[in-house]
Amino acid sequence: MKYRKKYYLLGVLGLTLALGFGSGASASAKTKSTPVNGNKQQTFDVILKSRNASQLTSYTYAVTKKGNANYRNYLTPKEYAQKFGQSDATVNKFKSYFKKYHLKVKVLGGNSVMTVKGSTKNMQKAFHVKLVNKKVAGDMMQNKADAINLPKSLYKNVMSITGYANMVDTASKKKIALKPASITKSASLADNAADSGTDNTKNQTPQKFIDRYKVSSLYDSGRNLGQGKTIGIISFANFNPADAQTFWAKEGIPVKANRISQIHTDGLKGSWDSMDETTLDVEQAGAVAPQANIRVYTSNQNGSISMINNLATAIGENKADSLSTSWGENEIAVKEEEQLGIVPKQYFNVLNMLFKQAAVQGISMFVAAGDNGAYEGATQSGVADGLAVSEPATSPYVTSTGGTTLPATYKIKGKTETYKVTKERAWADEFLYPEITDSKLSVALKNQDYFTGGGGGFSKIYNTPAYQRGFSGAQTFRAEQLWNFSKGKFSLANPVKTVTGTKQGRNLPDVSANADPTTGYQIYMTKPNNGGHGKWVGMGGTSIVAPQMAASSVLMSQSNGARVGFWNPAIYKFAQSSDSPFTPLDSAEDNTNLYYTGQPGKLYNQATGLGTIDFDKLNQQFSK
Repeated sequence: MKYRKKYYLLGVLGLTLALGFGSGASASAKTKSTPVNGNKQQTFDVILKSRNASQLTSYTYAVTKKGNANYRNYLTPKEYAQKFGQSDATVNKFKSYFKKYHLKVKVLGGNSVMTVKGSTKNMQKAFHVKLVNKKVAGDMMQNKADAINLPKSLYKNVMSITGYANMVDTASKKKIALKPASITKSASLADNAADSGTDNTKNQTPQKFIDRYKVSSLYDSGRNLGQGKTIGIISFANFNPADAQTFWAKEGIPVKANRISQIHTDGLKGSWDSMDETTLDVEQAGAVAPQANIRVYTSNQNGSISMINNLATAIGENKADSLSTSWGENEIAVKEEEQLGIVPKQYFNVLNMLFKQAAVQGISMFVAAGDNGAYEGATQSGVADGLAVSEPATSPYVTSTGGTTLPATYKIKGKTETYKVTKERAWADEFLYPEITDSKLSVALKNQDYFTGGGGGFSKIYNTPAYQRGFSGAQTFRAEQLWNFSKGKFSLANPVKTVTGTKQGRNLPDVSANADPTTGYQIYMTKPNNGGHGKWVGMGGTSIVAPQMAASSVLMSQSNGARVGFWNPAIYKFAQSSDSPFTPLDSAEDNTNLYYTGQPGKLYNQATGLGTIDFDKLNQQFSK
């Protein structure tokens, strides 16, 4: 995953509106505003309430429960609309209303989300709202000056409206709220790592994931390579499809031709800034399931509306058997954005509604947990101790993918010493901390180099889901406090304090696999304006794990003859079986994500979740 430490690129780090939330934000809100150009083209999303919301939640779990009458009785988007979305009659009333104001409307599958497009002046008339530009925390931003006011007969069916808030200065590097969860090998504190004492450059192919986690058992002598299945990639950056074809060819992976299709949500391809995130997602997914189709949904990094549109488009199409995204943001920052009006009210509920729709349609959803260890809130205000997790990985209705590191010998940059990791463990670079000098530390904290590891912890937004309540290790924790936090500044703790206790809230991640860039993978990438010359880049991050899991899921779906659907309710049961497909990384020593550690004898911990997967056994469990 590309985690950029701001929202929505969880493997490459995500899309996040880095607006410096705090006292400065409220002060800047008083800045004089100016009207938005009446001819500027706008896109709003109107998110409709779910009918029978409680029944939707029940059905989400019913389709995963063996023995239930609705087990794997997945719905089409049309059937979903009939049961849980708004009726066609209601949708047509919205269409007729917006048509009077010369606005274009597109309804996404399931009758849950409508995109409305038109000029500022017409949007203002239809929504009875005034749009203005003003500075927020130093950045020029468009937002509404007053409340939206649709006719009551329509508004009663609306859950939320978004799209009115966005950054005016599109060149600003501070505008992105979504971030990817992936990092390059050059960003690591160590280099020249050698897996199990071998030349690491020869062991950076997807085959490492396939062999280590027994994915090869799913292939069935070549008859089960993902034929007829589709992996969907949700991203916010552009990429070169030809790079993936080159990657697969040079890796000797027998993939089918013309397998990649692209959907540019609302015609937006996404920027090239984070192309490595989309590139690695496509290349890794396509390598693990070499005959599956790859469908890539891209948009610009424009906050909540981009995430909603990408998800709603992919889920509404229902072409993908599994979906993966490696973008996200510290959930506390999102909550602050919601309070500032940048993110619409009900945003978390909107995402959950879409994830439930995916689940009842049988789509498996994977989200990278992030690459800042337990400290996703390290550089955000409003997080007293820096501990935070990234959404949408925090949603109870997705499978959150965390990270491990493999046995390797690390050569510390600028040092002669080496450090050996002797067994697979939670991914974090805490063993390098003794080499940090005060001067290096000040620079490192600015760049978050020392907050590198698999995301995990407790959600402050979501309650503990039913499948985690009472589960061995969930809602309890063991941690090593490596950092002190005071007056907004971090310092290394001396001595390190061991903390144990209980916490409520959604626990994440759910599962983990190799994500450390020093034991990671290579991608092939051709940057724009580079004369067509591509290069091989060492990558890591939980954003690599998410597409690998999505690809493995479609292999199991093909093997089962039906989509395996939403994993979580099932895998927590499988983990308690006598022949569990999971290997818990429960050691309390040398096994941390910078805060949380393993819990000896427990089946779950917030550093690695249920642990690593034996896909041979997992497929057998899903097949029973």
